Amino acid sequence: MLTALRLYLLDAADAVAASVQALADTLAELTARQGDVALPGYTHMQQAMPSSVALWSDGFAEALDDAIAGLRAARRRMAKNPLGSAAGYGTPGLDLDRDATTRTLGFSETQVPVTAVQLSRGKAEAGLLFELTLLMQDLGRLASDLLLFYTQEFGYVELADDVTTGSSIMPQKRNPDVLELVRGATATVQACLQECLMLVAKLPSGFQRDTQRIKAPLFRGIDLTIDSVDIMAYLVSRMRFLPERIRMDEGLEPPGKRTPSSGRKAFRSAMPTAGSRRVMRRAATATEGCRHTNPGAVLVYHAPIWRAVHDHESRHPDARPARHGRSLHGLRPEGPPVPPRQPQRDTHRGSRGRRRGGGRGRA
Repeated sequence: MLTALRLYLLDAADAVAASVQALADTLAELTARQGDVALPGYTHMQQAMPSSVALWSDGFAEALDDAIAGLRAARRRMAKNPLGSAAGYGTPGLDLDRDATTRTLGFSETQVPVTAVQLSRGKAEAGLLFELTLLMQDLGRLASDLLLFYTQEFGYVELADDVTTGSSIMPQKRNPDVLELVRGATATVQACLQECLMLVAKLPSGFQRDTQRIKAPLFRGIDLTIDSVDIMAYLVSRMRFLPERIRMDEGLEPPGKRTPSSGRKAFRSAMPTAGSRRVMRRAATATEGCRHTNPGAVLVYHAPIWRAVHDHESRHPDARPARHGRSLHGLRPEGPPVPPRQPQRDTHRGSRGRRRGGGRGRA
């Protein structure tokens, strides 16, 4: 039974990879059709940088290529031949050439010793489900983008009627149910992975009937992933972006009109270059000796302090630069430096009433 299951897993991995490749090809066709359409790039759900349909679709296409590579890597455990291990201790009464069966069935190697076979139950299955979970997360993010682009507020894309549904009480709108179902399927496939992992956790060696229950989440995860990839390929093939509906923020320039300095304009408008360099130097100095502190993170966390310092020096260019000690909380825009904190003596009491730093504690 395990031999047949592993042969099935090899075929299933190939089937998923073929569907993923078809979706990647569909995204490439979208790039060829509308790759030059300007599209805002979002960070923190805000328009941040100029982008395009090509950049957007090619990013997901690369994620799909990575998923195919992951599926190939997952074949390593599937391609071990378990035939001849029986219930975990071999077939002493049957003269079976296990290496011959490996060559005949197309496995890459014979799994030895025979006791290792039952210990590996669930690993090949979980490895495949893990790759399917990562793949479905990519599909979920693709679906989330398209759901946002399809709203009336955005209106960036147009979907075909056969991938949307109407409403009996709200006939004025079309619902992108397919995208919502694909996004929801990401949780189902991840749950299949968790179920598989938990079923084999802490099982003793040798054959255990618990492993029979792996099949249900395994088959469900594989089928749902293939269906989700196929329907997304069909949806993307019939989707088109609407350039006339795409509105770029005034601070963004279309990719075709960008200049070498356009990427620096937003940063310069927020803080002058000289001031930003000075602030970063202070962040690095303030965190000197702190092993677990990132100067960039300190800069963000203490942005109000740095802004106050910068504003003060902008108003008073002749003023002496602010000085500080090791503590950022002690930084002041003017005045003498804040002395560093002195290490405090450990005054915790020992088990017999004595202070660890020396001396006697009170009785």
